[in-house]
Amino acid sequence: MRPDGKAWRHDGNYPGYSFPAFNGAAQVVYMLKDSPFAVSAGGRANLKRAMMAAWNYSNPSVGLGLAGRHPFRPYGVKDFRESFKWLAMTGNPETGDSLDEELASTYLQVTSRSADESQGIFGRHLEPMPLPEGHWTYNGGAFGIHRYKDKMVTLKAYNKDVWSSEIYYRDNRYGRYQSHGAVQIKPFGDQTEYGFAQEGWDWNRNPGATTIHLPLEQLNSPIRHTLMLRSSETFSGSSNLEGKYGLFGFKHKAPGHLDRFDGSFVARKSVMAIDDRLILLGSDIKNRTSKYSTETTLFQHGIAEKSADLWVNGKKVEQFPFAATLKAGDWLIDGHDNGYYVIKGDEVNVRRQHQTSRHDKTMKPTEGDFSVAWISHGKAPSDAEYEYLVLMDTTPEAMTKLADDMKAGKKPYQVLRKDASAHIIKDNTSQVTGYVAFTGGSFNEGVVNSISREAMVMTRPVSDTEMTISAVTTDLGLTKETGALSI
Repeated sequence: MRPDGKAWRHDGNYPGYSFPAFNGAAQVVYMLKDSPFAVSAGGRANLKRAMMAAWNYSNPSVGLGLAGRHPFRPYGVKDFRESFKWLAMTGNPETGDSLDEELASTYLQVTSRSADESQGIFGRHLEPMPLPEGHWTYNGGAFGIHRYKDKMVTLKAYNKDVWSSEIYYRDNRYGRYQSHGAVQIKPFGDQTEYGFAQEGWDWNRNPGATTIHLPLEQLNSPIRHTLMLRSSETFSGSSNLEGKYGLFGFKHKAPGHLDRFDGSFVARKSVMAIDDRLILLGSDIKNRTSKYSTETTLFQHGIAEKSADLWVNGKKVEQFPFAATLKAGDWLIDGHDNGYYVIKGDEVNVRRQHQTSRHDKTMKPTEGDFSVAWISHGKAPSDAEYEYLVLMDTTPEAMTKLADDMKAGKKPYQVLRKDASAHIIKDNTSQVTGYVAFTGGSFNEGVVNSISREAMVMTRPVSDTEMTISAVTTDLGLTKETGALSI
């Protein structure tokens, strides 16, 4: 296990192995309690850290970017729900209390038990744990988690230390883009009810990812057996400030040694996450693929019972099929009540359509009805860019007001810099400034004058004379290129 709570396996975080392991580990820890072979407080604290991290990155199942070679297998906290009870009853490893109330309350929430039932289970009256809210950094898996109310945002990248996707002989054959700066907003509940199902899923359009839209025979892994691709770049991952404000950066460089990959494909991507707002930037997007279009996907979800609605510029779209092309200043709301306001970019395509695809394991045809929106950067783009704002749990009225404010110059944030060296964003409400430094260098924006190497820095003024700051390099120190960070 990594210090950040990640369960490290195959150079990445993989719930397919860790979640079943939590079941056995927690039971063994409980059985050995008060024996000569009892697990130490430190060991129990490590297991608790990993289980509570999984609680943070499950809603109640994990996002597509964390599912490894089974992208639509809903790994989640319910897979090891009894482990919270067993580990809770071994006691709190920090205080020595005979019951770990944090784990016990989490058990009540995961199993849908009430506070009244807690007395019979734990001998104490405890309230079920509320869903997490805030931002968590898990660079042991090159991802960040932002949570607002019942929404979980999985921000997934990859780098030299952490793989992009896990592709096996008969698993995840089209999963190349799982970690291409993906930003999946997942409501709490059964993912299939919200349209995250593979029947008809376009594997080129994982939410938030920047990709070259390839035919499936080209997207299929060129390696017949296992491919767990890592980058030549050490940088990509997440940071947070005060456990509340989040920052994410992805420095993409495609491999040049594999068939069906364009080694000239590069991009710089960033996200600032503040409460219900996501600010998404892309720059320096380029490649030499002239046959197929390069895209950044805003969202993709099936048209299901809980994801049927689509709003475009104040009008509810009910016709099917539906196609529209938007431009800067336009907005839309997906079937999960997430609003997208486009500030910069090439043409934005919105569709309600029937899609055909292939199963990730059998490669047999699949089909389904979907809502999808993407920014088209064209073929063989040179220094393409984008900028858009997402409001979670929004309404048409709120998006209309946002559009009016934006047109009146009342922008809720400022982009201080956006180029190949850095993306720098200031949120006007919280006064948080985020620096995604893709290279080390000097800066004239905000209070940070220089950053010595690739890193993410966040600042927030506390008073006229004080500020809070966080700084992180996503380098796990597993290669010879590791270096110190100074700001």
